[in-house]
Amino acid sequence: MAYSVVGIVNMALQRIGAKSSITALTDGTPNAIKANTVWEYIRDEVLEAVKPKFATVRVALAQSATLPANAEVYDFAYPLPVDYLCLADDSKDDPNVWPDTSVKPYVIETLADGTVCVMTNYDSVTEDYDIFLTYVRKVVDPAKYYPSFINALAFRLAAELALTITESGSKYEAMTNLYIKALKKAKAASRAQDYIEDEKGSDSYETAGR
Repeated sequence: MAYSVVGIVNMALQRIGAKSSITALTDGTPNAIKANTVWEYIRDEVLEAVKPKFATVRVALAQSATLPANAEVYDFAYPLPVDYLCLADDSKDDPNVWPDTSVKPYVIETLADGTVCVMTNYDSVTEDYDIFLTYVRKVVDPAKYYPSFINALAFRLAAELALTITESGSKYEAMTNLYIKALKKAKAASRAQDYIEDEKGSDSYETAGR
């Protein structure tokens, strides 16, 4: 069975004891309206928190023709992808920004025109290698989600909906506490898929998310 937005929302509604489920985010019912208002915000928040492997991608960055304002600090700017959420977890042997950032340091800042960029002194035009960025992107298709991520997302959504649907502070607190536990499991499930020596965290599934 393919996972769906409706299924995740209904899971969250069930967890807070909502009296009715939804058939679509746009079905016009009170619960759907409330869920639709927060869905994208909560989804992206949990993607950023878990950093799941299904949302982790590595791309080459193109150099911007616009230079950083203070060229004495950083000489070049590389715009981030439009679906960028945050940097992925890195390791000493596999940094988020490559080539090796211990030799070529970088910052993420915004140009005067509002473009968010990786700024560095590395010139990919004249050097032998492109700059590669490993980041977490927005994944809107729930068919790509895995079960532990869905569980965490449903608990986080349930906490949000508890405030607007049930107006219960105790349910909000209960769902938030369960989300924190589910978040650890989702992080562990994601990191357990790697096989990188000396990666940040633990090589144990049980402790990888701690």
